[in-house]
Amino acid sequence: MQKRLIKPTLEWEKPIQVFREEMVDTQSILAGVGSLRENADVEAWLQRISQFENPATVPEGLVRSLQYIYVDISQQKVIGMIQLRCELNDYLKHFGGHIGYSIAPSERRKGNGKAMLQACLTKAKEEGLSEVLITCDPSNEGSRGVILGCGGRYQETVYHPEEARYYEHYWLEC
Repeated sequence: MQKRLIKPTLEWEKPIQVFREEMVDTQSILAGVGSLRENADVEAWLQRISQFENPATVPEGLVRSLQYIYVDISQQKVIGMIQLRCELNDYLKHFGGHIGYSIAPSERRKGNGKAMLQACLTKAKEEGLSEVLITCDPSNEGSRGVILGCGGRYQETVYHPEEARYYEHYWLEC
C-alpha cells in the first residue's frame, strides 16, 4: 500500500465519487470536504476549492484553505479528505478550527485518521503555522482518539446554539 496526502485532481474523479457515495450511503458527516457535500460534480467541486487556495479569490467572509485527499495510490482509492484552513475567522475560532477531516467508514480503525492528520500537520507547518485548532463532537470517540494520538491538548468544550450541539477544542503543534 502506498498511502499519501495529495491535492485532489480530475485524475481522481471516480475515486472521489466513490468516497462521497460511501459517506452519503452510510449517513456519515462529510467534514473537511469543502462543498463536496452539496456538489456531486467533481469537476465543479475542484473549481470551487481552487478559489479558496488564492487569497485574492477567497469569497468574502471566508478564509484561505487547502483541500487534500488521503489516498492509497496502489488501489486508486480515496481513504479520506482533509481541509487545512490557513487562518481562523470568528466562526472557525469557535466551531471549526484550522482542520476538518473525514475518513471513509470502510477505512476507519486502521490508523488512517492519525496518518492523514499527521501529514496535514506537516502541510500546516509548511504554511507557517506553529499550532492548529481542531474541534470534534464530544460523542465522536474515533476523532478524539485521532486528535489525542497526534498530541492534541484539550482546551474547552463550547456550545453552538444554532446547531444545538457541543464542540470540543484541541490544540496540536505542527
